Amino acid sequence: MNLTVGLLTVPGIGNFLAMTIMLEVGDIERFAKVGNFTSYCLCAPAQRLSDGKSKGSGNRKNGNRYPGWAFSEASQLVRRYNARFGRDYDRKAA
Repeated sequence: MNLTVGLLTVPGIGNFLAMTIMLEVGDIERFAKVGNFTSYCLCAPAQRLSDGKSKGSGNRKNGNRYPGWAFSEASQLVRRYNARFGRDYDRKAA
């Protein structure tokens, strides 16, 4: 299945965001685990903790910021324009 077609089925992702994600990510098969993809998109916290104390920010600049931006935009769009997701967001934010 074409990655763009799959992305268009996700609520909040339209043509522009799907193309941005597709072009920036490339071949999705290169990520062995979901966590690797999340880290690449800079959607995971990158910090080192030792005994509950911060020991630096780690590899906070490794990855690609554009897919993370696209997923962030999609989450805001779906929250704003989809009633069901908006209610879920409001409930969790309260």
